[in-house]
Amino acid sequence: IDWSKELATSDDYFYQWTQWIFKKLYEKKLASLEDVEVNFCEKLGTVLANDEIIQTNEGIVSERGNFPVIKKKMKQWVLKITKYAERLLEDLKFLDWKEDIKEIQKKWMGKKEGFIFNFFILLENNKKDDNFLEVFPTKPRTIFGVNALVLAPEHPLIDFLVSEEKISKVNVYFEQVRKKTNLEKQKNQNKTGIFT
Repeated sequence: IDWSKELATSDDYFYQWTQWIFKKLYEKKLASLEDVEVNFCEKLGTVLANDEIIQTNEGIVSERGNFPVIKKKMKQWVLKITKYAERLLEDLKFLDWKEDIKEIQKKWMGKKEGFIFNFFILLENNKKDDNFLEVFPTKPRTIFGVNALVLAPEHPLIDFLVSEEKISKVNVYFEQVRKKTNLEKQKNQNKTGIFT
């Protein structure tokens, strides 16, 4: 081992550049502090990445130690990586990585092709005219056949759109969904939900 080529990200020399690049990202509005749903493990005292958790019959657990993991909103720095998705995807071909790892990276980069449409939502107790539900179809011709919209359990408009008589059913469903990992949700081809 050639220790002269050793690098520690905690060295003053190194982390000054980490701080510099983060500052540049922040100045260009490519980094922001947001409330994000994370995988939180109380026993480990940390947030875990999706590939550090496992779906079991009892729910989500940490890969290390099999400790319970809950979905929880926390303030996190978010990088707008999708702004560079095209470039990052193009450069993947130059990496000498296994194909399954490259596929994971492609999904993480989040490039999606489609169109944005806004549906106006009339909320009973809210007279503002900026209540829109944004949808992202990949084929715009399908928009004319829309007869229902499906919202993710974590969508901020859920609280405003669900009637009082249906909220308890919706909350029970959400608890079931929260016990699944993102990977588990993606694998499941059977779509489920609650009609509100």
